[in-house]
Amino acid sequence: MIEAVAYIHERGIIHRDLKLANVLIDEENDLRSIKIIDFGFGNCQKLSNASYDDHVGTLKYMAPEVAGKAEYTKSVDIWAIGIIMHIVLSGGVHPLYDKETDNAETFAIKLAQVKKIDAGPSLSWLAKNLF
Repeated sequence: MIEAVAYIHERGIIHRDLKLANVLIDEENDLRSIKIIDFGFGNCQKLSNASYDDHVGTLKYMAPEVAGKAEYTKSVDIWAIGIIMHIVLSGGVHPLYDKETDNAETFAIKLAQVKKIDAGPSLSWLAKNLF
């Protein structure tokens, strides 16, 4: 998936809504067959380090700078990859979202204050070192 995102970033595109539902695997045993879909929020960059202030995407996968309504760059896609990886490696556990943050406003406030994610005890040493 990282290669697919690098590919679109090299072409000046930020997806801005990467989430499990937007990642398809064509062949189960071939990670090269990963496809990214739904570029409805996608945006072409004029410069590789351009920043944006459109606050779009799915809140559970949204980077803190987007939730905090700050300017952001293509790094928001990398944040989403990290969230996706955590969910996949932990068997479906989101690293930040829980019952206490069950409404969008509360979660957006919590997310905007995040500086680092604790990988938690449910991940192996190898998985934690991916973060």
